[in-house]
Amino acid sequence: MPEHPKPSDKKPSPRREFLKIAGLSAGSAVAAGTAPLLAEDKNENDRLQDQFFQISTFLTGHHDLDRALSNRALTALIAVDAHFPEKLQNLQQALAVEKLTDSSLLRTSPIGQDDALMATSKTIVSAWYLGYAGEPASHAMEDNARFITYSGALMYRPTMDATVIPSYARGAPSYWVNPPATIKQD
Repeated sequence: MPEHPKPSDKKPSPRREFLKIAGLSAGSAVAAGTAPLLAEDKNENDRLQDQFFQISTFLTGHHDLDRALSNRALTALIAVDAHFPEKLQNLQQALAVEKLTDSSLLRTSPIGQDDALMATSKTIVSAWYLGYAGEPASHAMEDNARFITYSGALMYRPTMDATVIPSYARGAPSYWVNPPATIKQD
C-alpha cells in the first residue's frame, strides 16, 4: 500500500501562498488607511458632543447636566434632523459673537431676532425638558420622536421636593389618601 505524505511534509502551493500574502497585505492596507479616518470621526464626534454640552448648559442654566444624557440628546436630535450639527455650529458661532452671559438675554439679542437660531435653541431646550426629540404623533402608527430620558427630564426638577416623577406606582397602595405634609401644615 502506498504511503501518503504527512500533512507536515506537504508544502503549500504557490497559489495558496500568494493568496495568503495578498489577503494579509490588503487587510493591512485597509486597516492602515481607515485608522486616520476613524480617528478624525472620533475627534469630530467628541468636539460635537462637547459643543452640545456647553450650549445645553448655557441654554438650560443647569450646570449639573448629565454627560451621558447630553450625548443621548445629541444623538436623538441628529436622528430627527440630519442637519442639526450645522445648526448647532451656527448657534455656537452666534453665541460666541454675542458673548451672552445668561440665556435670559437671548431674546433681546440679535440671536432672538433670527428664527433659525431661536428654533435650534428651542429644540435643544425642549429635548432636555421633555426627555425626547422630534414630534410624537399620538394617533399615528409612526412618528419621528426619539426617546432620551424619562426620569432625567428637566421638567420634573422644579417640583422634585413635593412630587414624585409620575409612574405606574407612585407610592404604596392608597398613598393618595393622606395629603402631603405641606398641605396639612398650611
